[in-house]
Amino acid sequence: SCRTASAITGALGYAYGGWMLSHIEFPNKLAAAAWLPLIMLGVVLFRRGQTIVGLIVGSIATACCVTAGYPQTAFIVLVAAGVIWGADLIRQVARRGPIGPIVSAITSLPAITGLGALLAAAQIVPFLEAVSLSSYREQFDTGKILGLSMHPLHFLDLLMPHIFGLPGYNSYWGGNLLQFWLGHFYVGLVVVALAASALWSARPRPGSAPPSPQRDSVYSAVTLLLLAALFCTGNRTPLAAFCAAWVPGFGHVRWLSTTSLLVAFPLCWLAALGLDGVLARLESRTPVSRTARGVVIGAALVAVLWGGMALMAKESFDSIIRGIVAPILEPGQDAVIGGHLDLVRADATRIAVMAALLAAAWFAAAAGRLRTAAFSALVPLVLFADLKLASQGINFSAPAEIYGEAPSVVSELR
Repeated sequence: SCRTASAITGALGYAYGGWMLSHIEFPNKLAAAAWLPLIMLGVVLFRRGQTIVGLIVGSIATACCVTAGYPQTAFIVLVAAGVIWGADLIRQVARRGPIGPIVSAITSLPAITGLGALLAAAQIVPFLEAVSLSSYREQFDTGKILGLSMHPLHFLDLLMPHIFGLPGYNSYWGGNLLQFWLGHFYVGLVVVALAASALWSARPRPGSAPPSPQRDSVYSAVTLLLLAALFCTGNRTPLAAFCAAWVPGFGHVRWLSTTSLLVAFPLCWLAALGLDGVLARLESRTPVSRTARGVVIGAALVAVLWGGMALMAKESFDSIIRGIVAPILEPGQDAVIGGHLDLVRADATRIAVMAALLAAAWFAAAAGRLRTAAFSALVPLVLFADLKLASQGINFSAPAEIYGEAPSVVSELR
């Protein structure tokens, strides 16, 4: 139900964000994660009365997710669907509305996942047989699972994609995760800002309008975001410990930090809703409140000062970054920080430019000096440029000649 520009913005953040790009060496993992939005679309359509369409869309997406070949990610995706489904169901029951919509909400996800499992049975059945004969049928040690989780400081990755270095054991300094892809889930500063806008707009206010589907979506996304943040931090929260010990499936998740996918997805969802709200207010010429103006000016000013420090006071900037990451460094990781601080400075500079550009564009659109359509087109373009630059050093392009080389063994076999 979002505008095209809003939907594109959320989709860009999810498809080209750090979680996806840093996992590109695991195509089956990407193939499983990619179906989460379509599974949720099926649930939403089912709940809104388009039962057959929702069932078809959701069950096919579920089957594709399961048959992608990465059970851990498929499990995480279904956990996300379950959390959103449960949050929505609780709200429906609490409102004590007509029984029909409540029954539809109750049956939506079970019907979709049930049919999806039947569609994927040709792969699920032999997989379960193989697991029964494998050492992986036993759960991992709970303490080990919880220990390989994220530190709260890893959430700084949402603001600066290179703050913990680059992939590789000699260029990563992100603590006990040991590898970059286990703690990287940057979705773009634009996405984070728009998600915050959605949260601000959906806050309860005296005399406000009754709950709408969009506000319900914000609450569902926030529920998933908060639970995912608790999962990611492992042994630092009682929730992750409880799930690893008692909830079926969690004991087989080797790295709880990869549940950061469930942080990235609701942020992108909220960003689409946030941009939709911003565009609606611009189109209706709703006066901008002093609070909103102050927040935008303050955030842009902080970003510009931070970027200016990265350019003109490099030693002070580098010292601050070293101080920020110091609490999570593993022995020897501090030795590789210096080689990649130029990328961290580039992050800060890029943030400053984006913040100034988007703040100026928003003020111009609010004043009627820039068309709303132009502003709506600018936002996803800026996000795409941000994600493109943020991927620097994460993945490398291989020379095309490599794929045309014939190994010597080929001629020997001939």
